[in-house]
Amino acid sequence: MEPKMRIVTGIMQFTSWSFATMLYSGWAYLIREWRWLQTFVSLPTLIMMPLLFTIDESPRWLAVVGQHQRALKVLRRAAKLNKVTLPPDQDLLAIMKIIQEQEQEVSKSVMDKLQNVAHEVLLLFSGHKIRLITFVMTLDFCIVGMLFFGLTMGANTLGVNLFIYVAISGTVEIPARIILLPITKWLGRKRTVIISYFITAVVLLTQPCIPEDLKVLSIVLIMIGKMMSTCAFTSIDVYITELIPTEVRSQGLGLTMAGSRLGAFIAPFLISAVEETYPWLMSVVFGLSALVACVALIPLWETENIRLPDTLADLDSLHTGTDSETNIQPNEEIRC
Repeated sequence: MEPKMRIVTGIMQFTSWSFATMLYSGWAYLIREWRWLQTFVSLPTLIMMPLLFTIDESPRWLAVVGQHQRALKVLRRAAKLNKVTLPPDQDLLAIMKIIQEQEQEVSKSVMDKLQNVAHEVLLLFSGHKIRLITFVMTLDFCIVGMLFFGLTMGANTLGVNLFIYVAISGTVEIPARIILLPITKWLGRKRTVIISYFITAVVLLTQPCIPEDLKVLSIVLIMIGKMMSTCAFTSIDVYITELIPTEVRSQGLGLTMAGSRLGAFIAPFLISAVEETYPWLMSVVFGLSALVACVALIPLWETENIRLPDTLADLDSLHTGTDSETNIQPNEEIRC
């Protein structure tokens, strides 16, 4: 996507997730046997499979792996749909060749040692910047996964109706994603994620201090925490795609998403362990975790209005000192 549309598309694609969470509580209410529930809600995914064949491969990735003619075909189709004129084919092919040579130059010494899948994973730890991105993003995705799904499933710690609680938790995600659009354009990617984590930490650490007779206030604070964890999850998902170079983007996204699944896996066990004896501990653990995720992001840099790195060499040469030195003009056209 071109820069001005990345954040809009990245955020709005998750709106359907919110509606699905609301619907899920209704289906769960009607279908109490979990095996049938899981089967029923999984069947619609079959409808999506044919649609995958209508989506083009990323021309950036095709250029990096040497499939230049395929990349050229995708670019021509994109230019036709968007009614723009591409540079001559020779110029585009020359740029693609340079990108491919940069990728080969970076990975040649490693490829001589490792000729298997492990090589691609090791690339995520091959340089200072990519290593920093990998560690910070894996940690933050693990924490945001734990927060997002833990707060969705935390009804028992508050003693409220599970089905209504899940429906409300899905409902609050919608305004969270709507307000995220202007906030991200105003503050940028990095600040938006940090502020989302920070507010999540504040409200969750405040919730255990609320008297038991003010249960409504406790639920409101938890729902604010769910809103802000939604903001964090959505904005960090856009942020990471702009941080990781095309060359290792699939591997990086795979590793960090595995981190979020680990966090989602931990959440129900944590809730089960504390809900009977120390129900307030869920908010404390989640709040402190959000604070850790907030601080961990500080060494990273802003990605708004900067060129996406295609290779690890591009990432290493990227100057990340100040926003003014990395930003480009908002109206500048960015092409392959």
